[in-house]
Amino acid sequence: MKISILTPTYNRAKLLPNLYESLKDNLKYNIDFEWLIMDDGSSDNTKEVVEKFIKENTMTIKYYYQENQGKMVAINNLVDKATGDLIIDCDSDDCFAKNAFGIIKENVDKLVHDPELYALIFLKCDVSGEISGKKFKQDDYKTTMFDLYFKDDVQGEKIILFNAHIRKKYKHRIEPGEKFITEARMYHEMDQDYKVLCINMPIIIGTYMTDGYTKNIKKTFTENPKGYMKYFEEILKFNTDDILFKKRLYAIKHYILFSYLTKKKNVIKSVKGKLNKFLVGVLYIPGCIKTRFTFKTKIKKVLFSSWTLEVGGIETALVNLINEMSKKYAVTLVLEEKTGEFLDKVNKNIKIIEYKPSKNKNTFIRKLNNFAKRILFILKYKNRYDFAVSFATYSRPGSFVARTASRNNLLWVHTNYMVLYKNNISEIKEFFR
Repeated sequence: MKISILTPTYNRAKLLPNLYESLKDNLKYNIDFEWLIMDDGSSDNTKEVVEKFIKENTMTIKYYYQENQGKMVAINNLVDKATGDLIIDCDSDDCFAKNAFGIIKENVDKLVHDPELYALIFLKCDVSGEISGKKFKQDDYKTTMFDLYFKDDVQGEKIILFNAHIRKKYKHRIEPGEKFITEARMYHEMDQDYKVLCINMPIIIGTYMTDGYTKNIKKTFTENPKGYMKYFEEILKFNTDDILFKKRLYAIKHYILFSYLTKKKNVIKSVKGKLNKFLVGVLYIPGCIKTRFTFKTKIKKVLFSSWTLEVGGIETALVNLINEMSKKYAVTLVLEEKTGEFLDKVNKNIKIIEYKPSKNKNTFIRKLNNFAKRILFILKYKNRYDFAVSFATYSRPGSFVARTASRNNLLWVHTNYMVLYKNNISEIKEFFR
């Protein structure tokens, strides 16, 4: 018997030693295991930390690296590489209990010799020993993950030891453009063909980091709505007559939430059962209103200032940049003169303002007009933007507009002045002063 332990990790170099030491503590049980680590594009010293573990040669450790694709892709890739008879996931901020492998050793035959089972389910606790959520209603309780949650109301995170042969048949199905999906979607798929066996013993000790998925659930929902919507849609396509009513409402509320976030149409048509259809119909509008206020995100406002949009290299760079940024931000472009062939190339959702400094030949009138323009601009736009940049390197009006519109501002320099002034910093400062 061999266990494959799968750990996806991202910038958790400081925490991995805790997990490593917990595995060393369990070597006394003489269970063959491999520890597979997928580094999901970390920028810290994760690789160096793992290499130190490998050099100690106390256990089989395999390190892999992928560009940041998210936890679920990391797990999918590790499952393919696993060579054990059993598979268990362990997050980088968790560790195994001192007797974890002993508990596994005592119960593993129940999984290996029952073709109806795809996994053993164990408990998880915190460092104080408090169980996450509820215990199972009895030991050796054969059920499904769906029934545990939706019928038995078993809350809290649980630890799953998979039959590797069965586990390799399934993947976490991540929707295009997303990086995360609840594990429950895959469990729901596995539940159609197999069952699980519950063991009322904790084998993993866990904590929740501030940058983890659980702590940032609203952000997770917002960035990955399609997968969640598919999961709750799949649940409501099954017969839900015998599940707890509060769980039925839970599924319907979340189905409405993610239908709103994904702008799904015909939401009632996708639901099975008269009661479910009725509840979706009654709760849809209130649910959408609540979701709109709960998940309302403030779009950051960005301002650019420049001369005109006549044909040129700076103008080409500017238009390409603001068009790309307008996909994510509310972009405003302030031009000294609203002219140029590139005006038609600016995305329609970008607001264009003409500042138009006075060019009156009378110095007094010109200065008076420009002073009035500055006062009016200050009154209307001072610090109204999250970020501002003057793309007109040598324009005093452009610089004034950017500095006024946001405290968070910069000047775009289109030339390498270090070369032009032969690295003379004082001359460069004097030029830009």
